[in-house]
Amino acid sequence: MMSSAAADGRQLVLIFDMDGTLLDTETVKLAAFRDAFAPLCAGNHRSLAAVHEYNAAHRGVPRDAKFRHVLAMLGAPEGELAAVAGRYADLLADRLPSCQPLPGVAGFLKAVPAVRFVASSAPRAEIVDNLTRHGLDAAFTDFYGHPWSKEQALLDVARRHPTAARVFFGDAPADLAAARATRTRFMAINPNPQPEPLTPDQARDFQDVGALAEFLRDG
Repeated sequence: MMSSAAADGRQLVLIFDMDGTLLDTETVKLAAFRDAFAPLCAGNHRSLAAVHEYNAAHRGVPRDAKFRHVLAMLGAPEGELAAVAGRYADLLADRLPSCQPLPGVAGFLKAVPAVRFVASSAPRAEIVDNLTRHGLDAAFTDFYGHPWSKEQALLDVARRHPTAARVFFGDAPADLAAARATRTRFMAINPNPQPEPLTPDQARDFQDVGALAEFLRDG
């Protein structure tokens, strides 16, 4: 087990995105988002493909903002928002239980002592439910979910731990942007194609604990 401090002796504080970072939920959530809009696309496969492409390019953005954008994109009234959100919630409730943690998550959390938080665009209850399902909830001090933005969450963690060495683990451009805006070190985990060329610090999953621990020590 490594030390709970960075190389300069500061306390180590780790913040994690959930979807695609801690849990392998991205494929399921992308499909559920598309399927929630299927009734409004009336079998138009090009419209469904456009919905999917927009969502894939805006991972990490709060879902309500994406719902509104897609409704406008489809020319549908904003009054459909509640129905779309309801379908999406039902699809997630049905499909998320099949999703597993990324490889190495449990081992990394056990091997690397730190104060840990989750910062996700999902609602807090959804975060807690999903992590509890896999016995991971107790590893975290607190959970930031919608309506907190990731930037707001990182700023609040900095307020709570002003002298700590803070690192944010995420997989999407919105995660990287939030880290840069708050002067938080960033490690891309399981990155999707958008952030891959934007940061050299990345890993496919959490299995190489040694390499990740070295990155944290060097902070």
